[in-house]
Amino acid sequence: MNNQVNWDPHSDQPYVDRDPVKKKKARLSQWDEMIKIVLLAFVFYPLGYLYGLIFQKISKRKKIKVENFFGIAVNLDKYPKETPELINELEVETLTVRVPLWEIEKIEHYENFIKSLKCKDLIVVLMQSRDLVEDEKKLEEVLKIVFKTLTPYTKKFQFGVAINRYKWGYYTPNEYLSNLEVVERVKKDFDIQLIGSSVIDFEYLLTIRTLFNFFKFKFDSVSSLLYVDRRGAPENTQMGLNLVGKIEFLFFLVKSSFKSRSNKIYITETNWPLKDSDKYSPTSNDECIEEDLQTKYVVRYYLLALGTEKVRSVYWHQLFSPGFGLIDFRDGIRKRDSFFAFKFMNKTLNSSALERTETGDLYRYTFKKEEKKILVVWSFNKEKIEKDPKYNYYNILGKIIEEDGFILGDSPIYMIEK
Repeated sequence: MNNQVNWDPHSDQPYVDRDPVKKKKARLSQWDEMIKIVLLAFVFYPLGYLYGLIFQKISKRKKIKVENFFGIAVNLDKYPKETPELINELEVETLTVRVPLWEIEKIEHYENFIKSLKCKDLIVVLMQSRDLVEDEKKLEEVLKIVFKTLTPYTKKFQFGVAINRYKWGYYTPNEYLSNLEVVERVKKDFDIQLIGSSVIDFEYLLTIRTLFNFFKFKFDSVSSLLYVDRRGAPENTQMGLNLVGKIEFLFFLVKSSFKSRSNKIYITETNWPLKDSDKYSPTSNDECIEEDLQTKYVVRYYLLALGTEKVRSVYWHQLFSPGFGLIDFRDGIRKRDSFFAFKFMNKTLNSSALERTETGDLYRYTFKKEEKKILVVWSFNKEKIEKDPKYNYYNILGKIIEEDGFILGDSPIYMIEK
């Protein structure tokens, strides 16, 4: 990375900007933006919150086709030669690739990497830098190069990452919205789909501002970096809303806005940081979890999001990372259990149809694939399960469960019709 961005290659994000004067000036400069945010929030936040609170408790009945839902984020700077082989092993065709706009001189390297992936469903994530935020003429030039180079491989481009974090380069939502007008002008010469607004975490006050305004742009789809790791399990609540409730809340905002051509949501980043990963963790060790919990949360997060019917794809961030990835590379390439859990989930459920979702103390997702019924279940009340002879039973890693009776707990199991 060049000196335009103070980048931490271990946690794959910019270092925190610790300049208190800079932060104070940034906050003071957006007083008018804060008034707009508060006024918009006064109308849309309580309505969206109520929508999420109600619909997180209602089981869905609509049949959902599961196609390329299970996504992974891969990076050029993390084992690019090994990545295609590992992606093939996972049988995943839904990927994101980050492209730092401040590294435009390396665009051919990114092109070659993307070409090697042979991906059928790719989102290119365009990462901003402060100098490009401030210099819209330069931003326009860079975007033209990126779109010209990469549109042969995908039409989907997410503009911006974590736009509600100062360290990522945006000081006010207004700056992001202004940049989107630049993207809108440039994209007219290219056949692309614009995805945004890339707000990280459950901070929908900023999402509301990006979806309700009079700037001259439109998203083709809305994205969210919907991390819930600080609350523990994805079923845990924040302000009364669990993961499902947060998705329903976001859906209400998207549906109510005139800024998106589609109501479908992309969750382009999520993960849980892992204990004892030292400098590779984006947070303190106290907020990290053990690998066995990560394995369970991978499957549960994807299925909870899928069951809402509102999410087009979810992307685990990312394939390679000692701090939060499916693979740890500190001592050679070590595939974590979460890697194998993702692999079995994707292989078993991709190209199926979700027919029924039941939630409560017992979570039961019923799929149909090639005329066979597949159930994925977990429970927070440990209970003994007697096998139904019509099904083969598999644990979260895809290993067959041989014993006749077993305890069902918070680790999902698969029942696949014989």
